[in-house]
This record gives sequence, C-alpha cells and structure tokens, in this order.
Amino acid sequence: MFLYECGIAFNVTRSEAWREMWQKVQAAPAGWMPPQYNKYRGELIDKAEEAMREQVCPPCAHACLPVHAWLPVHAWLGHHHTCNPVGLQMNCSAIQTDMETFGASLTSDGWEDANRAPLVGFTLSVPSGSRYLTSIDASGHVKDAAYLAAEAIKMIEEIKPENVSAFITDNASAAVSSGIIVCEKFPHIQRIPCGAHVMDLLLEDICKMDFAKEAIALGSKIV
Repeated sequence: MFLYECGIAFNVTRSEAWREMWQKVQAAPAGWMPPQYNKYRGELIDKAEEAMREQVCPPCAHACLPVHAWLPVHAWLGHHHTCNPVGLQMNCSAIQTDMETFGASLTSDGWEDANRAPLVGFTLSVPSGSRYLTSIDASGHVKDAAYLAAEAIKMIEEIKPENVSAFITDNASAAVSSGIIVCEKFPHIQRIPCGAHVMDLLLEDICKMDFAKEAIALGSKIV
C-alpha cells in the first residue's frame, strides 16, 4: 500500500537503491525505526549532497569546488581513479585512451540550479561511457550563441581539439548557432543535434494535432 498511497512510480522497485534499502532494513537490529521527517530534510540530505560532491569532484582536487565552478579537465584526466556521478566506474586513463583512439563527443546543455542561477553544463562521451565535466555559472551573462560558443571552445581547448570529434547541443537557436561557431573554428568537429530533444519537439508537435488531442483528453479522463 505504501507505493499506492504515496503515488510512487512502480519503476522504483527496479532500482538498485530500492533493493539496497530493503537489504539494509532486513539487516537492521530488532526495534529499529526509520528516520523522521526533519532528519530526512536536514542531516540526511546534507550527507547525500556531500556524497554526490565526492563523486563529482575528483580526489586529486584538494578542495571540492561548488557544483557550478569551473573544474579543469586536467584535474582528473590521466589520474587513475573512479569518481563518476552516475556510477559508471570509469577509469580516467581509459577515457584518455578512448579520446585519443576514437575521439570524444562534448555535450553542452543549459539549466538552472535550486537558486535559479543559470548554468551551462558539459559532459564528455567516449565509447566506454559518459563523464560529467563541469557546470559554469552563467549569472550576469546572456546565454547567446557567442557566449555558449566561447565556453565550449574553452572546454575543447582544455581537452585538446584533436581529442574532440563531435559537439552535441539541443536545438534552441542559440545552441545551434554556437555549434556552427565551434565547427567553424574546429572544422574537424561535427555538430550533432540532441536526439532526445528532437524527439521531444516532434512529440510536442504531434500532440497539437486534433487526433492526438482527442486521445490525450480521453486518456486524462481515464487516469
């Protein structure tokens, strides 16, 4: 009944965290009670944030930077450690080898943090997986094509242009234009539109059609 009453998606039961939680509950001593509301919203969330920062920031960095601070790529490339925020357990030497052998795809995307500060994030993808690089606080800047391209060029030059074969962005006009600027500076780099964003825009357009509106309306009544 817990899942139903709290409106929790059934997919949560497929997650590793769900199985790990129940394993720990089974191993708990008799009489153990779960934490209360205030502990979840205070002490435990602080611990979760600290654990996330330890994963995002490489152990070779002496001080953990804010999430939106610039984290130099050379701070982790070439070091043998695993510090991937999505748990891919990628060795940085393997990333370096993949980049030199196959080339890497640099992905750029924008969003806001909890304080609504505008961020520009960068992720590096190679055949062995993807790796979060950094997020830049864009406060005080207009996220136009020139600004986005300038930040991407900084990242590419730090990674080394010969290691980058593709630049991936969403399909917003500023992002598309920034990709054109990047590819003009580095002709060997291809700009690739984000496939997920393409599908999102396509489905939005389909949902505006009359037949889709009727199906959605009927589905809403059922749900």
